[in-house]
Amino acid sequence: MDRFSAACSEFALIINIKKTVVMHQAGSAASPVMVNEHVLEAIDQFTYLGSTISSDLLLDKEFQTCIVKAATSFSRLRSRAWSNKYLTERTKTRVYQCCVVSVLLYGSEAWSTYARHERELKAFHMPCLRNILGITWRDKVTNEAVLARTGSKSMFQTLKLRRLRWLGHLRRMPDGRLPKDILYSGLSAGSSGRDDHCCASKMS
Repeated sequence: MDRFSAACSEFALIINIKKTVVMHQAGSAASPVMVNEHVLEAIDQFTYLGSTISSDLLLDKEFQTCIVKAATSFSRLRSRAWSNKYLTERTKTRVYQCCVVSVLLYGSEAWSTYARHERELKAFHMPCLRNILGITWRDKVTNEAVLARTGSKSMFQTLKLRRLRWLGHLRRMPDGRLPKDILYSGLSAGSSGRDDHCCASKMS
């Protein structure tokens, strides 16, 4: 960091110590990072381009943030959309997909989800659709019937399609692009074992 600070000074740039923080992702305590004899504050998470990055390398904090934001969006549209008798179920479903699901699954193409994450998504998704249709648990309507009536896909299918779309986009990138290089380097050198909590477990 001292070298970086020295390079910045050559271009008349100054690092704002109060706005600069550091986050370690090594899994163990690291030595303090200093700039011009000032110790930078160490943090556990920060938000970058709408995504929450954590020091523990887990998805949980990012996941919960997306659920909270999606729940807020759903609540704000209750009177204007979900309870609006002049809107059809088809229109309400499209509004839900655009304004709620897009918030819920922001950045999901790069998520490494476990089965518990997909269960949480399902636990959010299905009650929202039932609320839009005015269906309660007393009506004894299955999740499959709700999905068919709204023309929606399950969270497992939605995640799978979003990932495949992103992989196709990466595949069409020219060689040398960083996202493509990272993907193919992981495929060529990485390894994956069987895990009871992997995202391959199918859910409705």
